[in-house]
Amino acid sequence: MKNLVRRMRIIKKNSGSTLIAVMVVTTILSLFLITLQPIMFNYAKRSVDERDLKQAEFSARSANDAIVKGIIAGDATLIAGINGIASDGSSLVLSDFSFSSSGMGIIEARIQRITAGEFSVITRATVNGAQRTIGREINKQVTGGANNALPAFYFHTINENIHTTGTTPVVIANTFIGGGGTDIDISGDLYLLANSISFGGSARMVIGGNFYTRSGFFTLNSGASRLIYKGTTYSGNGTRVTTLVPTTTVINTLNAVPTWVRTTGTTYTNALTLNGGSYYVMNGSYSLANISNQFSSSVTPSNPVYIILKTGSTLSLSNAINPPIGGVAQDPRIVFILEGTATLNVQHLSSIVVYGTANTRLNVTNSSGGNPILYGQVRVGNIFNNSGSYVILNYKASTASAVNENWTAGQYNKATY
Repeated sequence: MKNLVRRMRIIKKNSGSTLIAVMVVTTILSLFLITLQPIMFNYAKRSVDERDLKQAEFSARSANDAIVKGIIAGDATLIAGINGIASDGSSLVLSDFSFSSSGMGIIEARIQRITAGEFSVITRATVNGAQRTIGREINKQVTGGANNALPAFYFHTINENIHTTGTTPVVIANTFIGGGGTDIDISGDLYLLANSISFGGSARMVIGGNFYTRSGFFTLNSGASRLIYKGTTYSGNGTRVTTLVPTTTVINTLNAVPTWVRTTGTTYTNALTLNGGSYYVMNGSYSLANISNQFSSSVTPSNPVYIILKTGSTLSLSNAINPPIGGVAQDPRIVFILEGTATLNVQHLSSIVVYGTANTRLNVTNSSGGNPILYGQVRVGNIFNNSGSYVILNYKASTASAVNENWTAGQYNKATY
């Protein structure tokens, strides 16, 4: 019995020590957990922040990629928006940009114009307060032009028999020579902006539309010369005819050279396949039977071939380009750009567009005799007819070339939104 009581006392004594030990350990663990909790919280927060930053960077990069890919693919809305940025440093904000999937955060995007052909796509993503901004440079190269149609027949000097059809105006910019038996018959308006005017002999001029001169009057230098203007005939030595004076705006509009005209391209060689929307440069002299045979299927009135004749060059074509079919004139599929003293010799019934400087020359020939007819649009220094008969000009305006915008993208870069 005594041993039993002794064992019970020992157990009781040990139980008290164990309880104290458990309390001490619990206290230590509690203190450790209280100390560890902020560390664990901060670690978890940093992990979440890092995750949000990575997600923000991924979202910003994905948004940037989507915009750049859309531009390169020719997205009409994006292209129109970019081309609508009026000045360097200005931006287009893409306010409706968003991702369909959740968790991508809030996306802000804008396209900033650096120069007319250089832009920067900047995207910023915000995910739970974390932000990342991605920039990427894109560059634009443009070929073709959206408004290639000439508003008039335009000559620096006119000294040949000319007839025009329809109401297309005629502009004479530098010298007007009407002598001998020169016969000018213009169905539309005449803009006589020449500094030098010589009209005499038995020259005759008929104007169906309005008559504009820079000086405000026109002088007939001999009794044999005649001007027929809106049903009234003027003749006599020294007779002055008062006319309307055009505004500067009208003159500039008629004289304007399209901005798409350029002077670079692929060097032309004989039998070269000519592609629509492409420029080819000629140096020297060429005689071609039918240049139309060299057109590829890509050549259309809305995507013509451009031939640049450098100064001193001569191109002679012995067959008509795109003559009428079934009595119906075709729209031009080729544009000639004449520089310096270049000369272009074309055949009767050709359908072409010609741009030239003050000293360039266009010869229109009917090898069968009679009046040569030219369909298209003309802006040259001088126009001649080798047979001495009338050159009949018929206006055809369908020469607008489709604009081809080629976009290239650079590397990602640091950007500020």
